[in-house]
Amino acid sequence: MSVEYDFEEAVEMLEAFNRAGISYRICEDGTFSFNSDNDRERAKKVIEELKKKA
Repeated sequence: MSVEYDFEEAVEMLEAFNRAGISYRICEDGTFSFNSDNDRERAKKVIEELKKKA
């Protein structure tokens, strides 16, 4: 599944990942790679919370 974000949304999402202590890296193709399944699940929750705020 591919989702595109504008720059401001992407920055907000990365800042939220950092605040939540989620370990990730950005791959060359622009996708995220999470260090664990737990980080991936937490990231999904962070994204859902950001969607609710929007």
